[in-house]
Amino acid sequence: MNKQGREWLSMRWTVLEAGNELLGFYNGMHATTAEAFLDSLAAYYRAPAQNMIVADTAGTIAIRSTGLHPIRARRGRGTEILEGNTRANDWIGFRSVAQYPQSVRPAQGYLASANQEPIDPQLDSLYLGTDPHYEIWRALQINRLLRADSSMTPDKMRQFHTNPGSVRADRLAPAFVAAATARVAKGDTSRALASALTVLGAWDRRYTRDNTGARLFENAVGQLSGLLWDEFIPKGKEAPEVRPSESRLLQLVADSTSRWWDDRRTAAVVEDRDALMSRALVAAYEATAKQFGDPASTPWTWGTVSPAQPRHVLRLPGFSAPPTPIDGGRGTLNPSVGSQYANFGASWRMVVELDAQPRIRAVYPGGQSGNPASPRYLDRFAMWTNGQLDSVRTPRTAADLSARDTRATLTLTR
Repeated sequence: MNKQGREWLSMRWTVLEAGNELLGFYNGMHATTAEAFLDSLAAYYRAPAQNMIVADTAGTIAIRSTGLHPIRARRGRGTEILEGNTRANDWIGFRSVAQYPQSVRPAQGYLASANQEPIDPQLDSLYLGTDPHYEIWRALQINRLLRADSSMTPDKMRQFHTNPGSVRADRLAPAFVAAATARVAKGDTSRALASALTVLGAWDRRYTRDNTGARLFENAVGQLSGLLWDEFIPKGKEAPEVRPSESRLLQLVADSTSRWWDDRRTAAVVEDRDALMSRALVAAYEATAKQFGDPASTPWTWGTVSPAQPRHVLRLPGFSAPPTPIDGGRGTLNPSVGSQYANFGASWRMVVELDAQPRIRAVYPGGQSGNPASPRYLDRFAMWTNGQLDSVRTPRTAADLSARDTRATLTLTR
């Protein structure tokens, strides 16, 4: 039913379709080849659609976007509301497995999955959703790192987890600098713009814990999103109802005169790219200075203004880990930092060497005990913070554990 309560909407969702996902996972865990794993999931897994990535001990790597992908009438999309009083608008089936985005034994020698849309919609019309939170940046960074080094090792993979590099910053930060530089050259004498240009121009676009430019960049992107998408601001509101993904912003940066750059709320002025990006940069600088002080005297050090803040599930400060400086930020392979927009990120990290007996190293930002009073409550946090991994034991029985691996024994009786 709509907000006014005057219309009824009938919806269909793949998650509500009957499935047997657990059997698919069970069979997949008993598969002995990468292809068998994917086929096990394809036979039983229906929703929600996931990028299933797998490797086997024979050296095969594979990925498939597994789940039900509906075929909609008239090439429709899931964002459209169609008339429900005719079968002409019903789903007319599902894509076959052969049509799913997938790759087996790719010539490039590697595969990457980081919650990105699994295929370029310009290459395939298959509708896979429009959620702007499925960003492209981490996948691009993984591909960039892997393409740059063909002699990969487990320790290099470990270092990827906290790599501070960002394709997002490399593509967008220079655009802000170029826009501000162009405005200054045209006579813009704003002190805030000049100061912002100095701070952002000095940043190496890496999210190290001691850099002083990332906070300004993050705020500038946020300000620009509010200014750029004014077309989506409902009447009587101040902020856009929806905001396209930043991949759209990347496209627009290359087109300085696109109509999207014009802020329709300023009827007497037609903004271009440089004007709007400079306005966003000034607003970001002023807001950041108000929150953290003058950067000339109190630098906006990333680890101080945007530390990682792993919280207890009940959000109780006393049970949470303390705010801690780390390398990484939004769009990097370690997006686990707090910001004015969100506090989230990657927790579990793992590197696996496949062999007859897999060698596994992993870490998480917590501890072996769930008891806040236990010395092991946060005993893995420092390792997680510093990008270290610990060996993972995989005993099949208690007897497989050595004495040095046993700290205490708990016996349960009826």
